[in-house]
Amino acid sequence: MANRSFAISMLVAACLLIQVPLASTQEITVRNEVDFSFMDPALITNSNDYTIAVNIYNGLLKYNLKTMEPEPDLARSWSVSPDGLTYNFQLRDNVQWHKGYGKFTARDVKYSLDRIIDNRAKSRYRTDFSNVREVEIVNDYAVKIHMKSPDMSFIRKVLYYRPGYIVSQKAIESLGAKYNSSPIGTGPFVFERWDPGSKTILVANKNYFLAPPKLQKATFLVINDEAVAQLALEKGDLDLVVFQSLDPLDSLKKSREVREKKISLDVEPELNVTFLSINNCRKPFDDVRVRQAIHLAINKDDLIAAAYGGAAPKAANFLNPRFFAHKPSVKTYEYNVDRAKKLLAEAGYANGFDTSLLYHPQEPWKHYAPMVQEQLRQVGIRVKLNMLDRATVESLRQKGDYELMYGSVSRPPDPDIMFSTYLLSANAPYPNYFCYKNKEVDGLIAQGNREPNSEKRKNIYYRIQDIVAEETPLVPISYRTVLAAWRSHVKNYTFNSLASYNLYGVTVEGKK
Repeated sequence: MANRSFAISMLVAACLLIQVPLASTQEITVRNEVDFSFMDPALITNSNDYTIAVNIYNGLLKYNLKTMEPEPDLARSWSVSPDGLTYNFQLRDNVQWHKGYGKFTARDVKYSLDRIIDNRAKSRYRTDFSNVREVEIVNDYAVKIHMKSPDMSFIRKVLYYRPGYIVSQKAIESLGAKYNSSPIGTGPFVFERWDPGSKTILVANKNYFLAPPKLQKATFLVINDEAVAQLALEKGDLDLVVFQSLDPLDSLKKSREVREKKISLDVEPELNVTFLSINNCRKPFDDVRVRQAIHLAINKDDLIAAAYGGAAPKAANFLNPRFFAHKPSVKTYEYNVDRAKKLLAEAGYANGFDTSLLYHPQEPWKHYAPMVQEQLRQVGIRVKLNMLDRATVESLRQKGDYELMYGSVSRPPDPDIMFSTYLLSANAPYPNYFCYKNKEVDGLIAQGNREPNSEKRKNIYYRIQDIVAEETPLVPISYRTVLAAWRSHVKNYTFNSLASYNLYGVTVEGKK
């Protein structure tokens, strides 16, 4: 009798296992094109780092991904004084730092901003804070930021983007040099492990102040090659991929996985411009005729066809079309070899010259670099390709130690962010790594930053765009379009044009 009861019990248990589906494991594996360089927000300068950091940190404010307007994050509310000189922030009082580093308070806000302002952090964003007079602690959960003069783009530029992420004073000071491999934030995910060159693992923050994320674990695998990433997605080794070119689009559309709706696809524009950087401080690039000749020698249509199948918009302007005050019509340089040769001859380079192009093996420059080399050869400019690892390229960029170089910038959609960072004379050689210097542009940047009237501000930025188009300190090529692809069990994913993998809110359902 006992044996019979045991057998029936086992049969019932087996039936229950068949009838009740097992809950999906809330784990996701995504592709990061290259390994991260920095996890200290004051030092983050590229989208691969930001893609991870956006899941670890919070700022005082954050972007609404649909409207790109500010909304509360660590600050539960904020206001600006009528004269534009004081920003008041009321902070959340229920936020904990990861890994037992205590409560978030106003002291952490002041510390995070002050270490950039006084240059302790050696941050490239220091100039963004140059208009800050003082960060004042009102009490544990209230902060005031006092400005030297009104700054129309301060919130967009600083408070809820990379340098605006708040760090723990205790963690920074106690961890020292180890902080980069053990970052501490307040965000929905906790940094658990880093295998350099291989992967980064984040786990759910069970104490997240909004609500714990549904995902329990997120693994960022370093896969540089687009074809390898596509194969890993199709095999199920990756759950979510953002491709940096549209090369995989046609083959993915034809794949069985897409036809059977096991993989979803989304082609999205980024808040990005991709360009050829020119070092205006180096001869012969200090001559505007040489820069214009280079611009005329670049066949942008061919480059875009190779990297994006022609699907990415061609750029004539340093400012992305989704930015406020983007000017639709500026001086253009349509591909013209004869005109390019004529300008080079006028500048004294009828026989061309030798130069080098610095880049790292990331899309779309894996496509662009050899094509740019060949296009410039057609007008007599002999280009040596210098492909190095990302860290070395970034180091040379910051020193201004290059002649021609790849360029790609994604920023929040305010023109002052682009112009004051990359075109202001005082910021040469870095972050104005074009080494572009124009007193009229400097004055217009300052004027636009102070102007409260949006129509007047737009006209100021229109003038800057006209000057830059004429003097072409760089060659805008394309406004990057990316391909996001994910397995059908990934739910609630929305592409973020500033950070590809914002995983808070994403869930996994029915993963086998």
